[in-house]
Amino acid sequence: MKALIMNIFKNINIQSLDFTRIKKNFISHIYKLISESSIQILLPFFLIKFWGAANFGIWIMLNSISIILSLLLLRYNHSAQQAMTKELFQKNNYKRKIVYSNGLTLVLLNSLFFLVLCLILYLLATNSNTHLFNFLANADKGYYLATLILLFSIMIRYVVSFYYHSLYNQKGQLSTSVYIRNTLNFLSKISLIIYASISNDFVNAALLLLLFDLFEWIFFIYLNNKNKIPFTFDSKLISKTELFILFKKSIPNNIEIYINNIHAHIGILLFGYFFSEEIVSFIVTAKVLFYYFPYKIFNTINSVFYFEYAKQIFSKKYQYLTKIIQFQSVVIVLFLFIFISITYL
Repeated sequence: MKALIMNIFKNINIQSLDFTRIKKNFISHIYKLISESSIQILLPFFLIKFWGAANFGIWIMLNSISIILSLLLLRYNHSAQQAMTKELFQKNNYKRKIVYSNGLTLVLLNSLFFLVLCLILYLLATNSNTHLFNFLANADKGYYLATLILLFSIMIRYVVSFYYHSLYNQKGQLSTSVYIRNTLNFLSKISLIIYASISNDFVNAALLLLLFDLFEWIFFIYLNNKNKIPFTFDSKLISKTELFILFKKSIPNNIEIYINNIHAHIGILLFGYFFSEEIVSFIVTAKVLFYYFPYKIFNTINSVFYFEYAKQIFSKKYQYLTKIIQFQSVVIVLFLFIFISITYL
């Protein structure tokens, strides 16, 4: 195995790839993996300790409901990013501005629709005797309000995520968004743990997370002004043709998101409906240990190479694709070896 890996490294022409960028992006994603993994271990432990298994299970179910409803927020991040990356290497900045303006239009219109729908659902839920899930049947309106606030947080992250993809990730600067988002996410979850040691009010807990998301949006605006982003939104560039193209290109990614989220969260709600909140706590904790880590490790590796593939394809340097695949394969084999070794320790 060692000889095979060393032989592949020897045959890869390191000078042909921008390993400085790959290294920078890879380190940032390692940071993401460590911070997210730490939170996934600490959060269930301390929330169960401070809130109890039943309340933690309810909190998880409120988050699951929010995530399922957020599937109405169609993701245009990757379709816009790929289109802008293509125009970047074809040196067509005007076309990049067109893609950016139309992509942002789709995101803002979708956000407006989502906001109105959430408010309507909240009003219906708080003024109706119909309950979708048994744990909400005898609850006060605080559970509904907490869910509404969590939905607002998701909507803010949805908008900010588009900015990151279209202004930074499209030119390979993945580390910018990774460091900002994961640092704030880590701090928000640590703050939630501290708050949980004081109170079990779900509304205030959701408000705490919302404040961090609002701060990220404000910080992003500051970052843009400081870095002087070369192009801005232009309503004159909006066209039905461009909107449809971005929508069509986003369909595969949205289908993947639907499948992953439905698979992850419908099960949680069903367990909560047919069993109990304590069972939900147990299931979530088990998934963190036996499903989350392998998935996150390999997703982290793949995320780093998305831009590298796009760069070579749009630059029509197809001969370098083999070298990238070889390099990525080596990294995956190394991580798989490390993961298996740790598992059997």
